[in-house]
Amino acid sequence: MAKRICSVIEDGQPCPNPAVARGMCGKHYQRTKRHGAPIRIKLDYSTGPSCKTPGCDEPARGRGWCVACYHGWERHGDPIWRPASDAERFWKMVDKTIPSGCWLWTGATTDVGYARFNISDKWVLGHRWAWMQIHGEIPSSQHLDHLCHTNDLTCRLGNACPHRRCVNPDHLERVTPKENAQRGRNAFGTHCLKGHDLAIVGIYVYPSGPRQCRACRREWAHNKYQ
Repeated sequence: MAKRICSVIEDGQPCPNPAVARGMCGKHYQRTKRHGAPIRIKLDYSTGPSCKTPGCDEPARGRGWCVACYHGWERHGDPIWRPASDAERFWKMVDKTIPSGCWLWTGATTDVGYARFNISDKWVLGHRWAWMQIHGEIPSSQHLDHLCHTNDLTCRLGNACPHRRCVNPDHLERVTPKENAQRGRNAFGTHCLKGHDLAIVGIYVYPSGPRQCRACRREWAHNKYQ
C-alpha cells in the first residue's frame, strides 16, 4: 500500500512528510488544531504603526510597543528598560572613594582575592578587563603587576590583600612573569607570610622566577607526599 504524503503545499513546495491525520503531517495537523489553518500566516509589521515609546521607530507589536519595549514593560515594568552594557555592569561594582586611589572591586572574587567579572557566561579577571578597556590587549607573554601592592611594603595579608581587588588601570603595569614574581613580597620582606625568618630557612627560587620560603615548601611537600 502506497504511503500517504501530507497534502499541504507551503511556500510553493509540497510537504514531503507522511500524513498522519486528515491528510496532513503531524506538524500541519497540530498547527490546524491550534491556529485554524495548516499554513502559518506571516504578518508584515513594517507597514503598520511605530512603537508608541518616544524615540523608538521599531514596528509596533504588543500593546502598541515594539518587541523590546514590550518585554521591558512585561518583565521590568518599564518599556524603555534595556540590559546594562558590560562597562555599566562592571563600573557599578567598583568603589572609587578609597583615599589611597585604589578602585576596589565589590563584586565576586577568585579564591586568591582577585576581582572576577562575568562576560557572555565567561569569567575574566577584573583588573585585566579594566586595563584592556584603556590600553588594549595584553600579550600572552606578559602579566599585570599591581603597583599599589608593590609600593606598599607594609602589606602582608596574602590572599586577603585589598590591592588584589584594585582595578584602577593607573595602578597596573605590564611586566614579564619573571619580573612580576621578583616584585613579590619576598623580594622585600625578611619573613614569609607564615612568619618564617627567610634569612634562616632560605628562599627557593624556581627556574621560571617565582620565589618560595623553603620551610613552607618543605611543609607543602610533607603534607602532599606523606
